[in-house]
Amino acid sequence: MTFQLNKQKVSSEKTEFMTIADADALAKILTRANKDTLVVFDVDMVLLNTKEVVFQIPNLDLHNEIISSIESQYGHEEFDYLVHCALVRIEFELLHPAMSEMVERLQTLNIPTMACTALLSGLIDSKHDMMEWRTKQLAMFGIDFSITAPDDNDFQTIKFPTYRGNIPQYKNGVMITNGEHSLTHKGMVLTSLLSTIPTMPQQIIMIDDKMRNLENIQMSLDEIGYEGSYLAVEFTAAKYVDCPIVTQEEFMHGLQKILVNVL
Repeated sequence: MTFQLNKQKVSSEKTEFMTIADADALAKILTRANKDTLVVFDVDMVLLNTKEVVFQIPNLDLHNEIISSIESQYGHEEFDYLVHCALVRIEFELLHPAMSEMVERLQTLNIPTMACTALLSGLIDSKHDMMEWRTKQLAMFGIDFSITAPDDNDFQTIKFPTYRGNIPQYKNGVMITNGEHSLTHKGMVLTSLLSTIPTMPQQIIMIDDKMRNLENIQMSLDEIGYEGSYLAVEFTAAKYVDCPIVTQEEFMHGLQKILVNVL
């Protein structure tokens, strides 16, 4: 797997944004972390990547019009649910062999480390509890965020708005925001967790594949008056994975094959 490097920084006194696509560069950035840092990893397209060719970023970007057409046909909420039905049916792998080692190194140094993913919470397809599914999935690759993650005892007391009858969840170092929408975006859910822990981290490092998530986290940190530093890393390695580029016909066939028992 070959990654390209595309590094870009936008900095202020306490906030720094950068875009990288190289695992070695990410590992170097993480050496900035210490025991007063909270490191937060996105999961999909950062730690893990699907083995299913049609769901890999180069093909999703190429056939974006087909995805948009399907979303228009079903509506955003139902389309979101269909995507999750697909996720629990396909195989995943580490985006890069070093990803689990990065997490382990941070934990060995006793650096607070957790995951924050925009999955829907609750049951999908009537049988897959998404928190249980995600936690077991990470464990398959040797990743256990419970080791040095912030405590989750008080998180359940937070009153969140519901979406599809569910609310965000946080357990054993894995945060599920219950989708990507204005009700419970990553910034709001993450800062809600910060409000429950005894000591606010002096530095937060967030690694995500979407700049909009990094930006809404910054806005939420500003809203709560966070006084520490924020390092926002847009990790775009998933865009450069070596995968076969499929035709429109092959893309549609691949989607139908995955969703045959859903649609």
